[in-house]
Amino acid sequence: MTRVDHLRFRPWLLALIGVLMATIVAQVLGLGRDVTWLPPLANDLPGPLVSDAAPAAPPLQALANTWEHPLFSPGRQPDVRPIGDTTPASLQGMVLTGSLVTDTLRIALLRDASGKGVSVAQGEALANGWTLERLDPTEALFVLDGQQQRLRLRPAPGRP
Repeated sequence: MTRVDHLRFRPWLLALIGVLMATIVAQVLGLGRDVTWLPPLANDLPGPLVSDAAPAAPPLQALANTWEHPLFSPGRQPDVRPIGDTTPASLQGMVLTGSLVTDTLRIALLRDASGKGVSVAQGEALANGWTLERLDPTEALFVLDGQQQRLRLRPAPGRP
């Protein structure tokens, strides 16, 4: 074989080059840039399918299954509340350990009976329902159903 045999073009290679060149020429000339839209459909729809009005809320009794068989309770049983027990949970065991009091921010830092730290902002409620009504640098006032309880910041040992 001579050197010229290796440089000879194959017919399939010539066809591929021709297709690529035709594609490039078609792109340069703008072939396929025109968009043809279909004519609009006739408006035979019976009106809007979606209403702007919010659906009416179901009656409260229709949602009774929600609290009678709670999804995340063991055995899907409702929470048991002792009969005649209307006294709210107290803040017994809660200790005021600190307070953050600025012009715009008032947060009480507490520790529960198990030693877990809890923080609550003024106007917000604890998990047991008590709401932080007022916070001073050394005292927090909590309210629940007309009852009030105060927690005082204990001074550090050796300090007044």
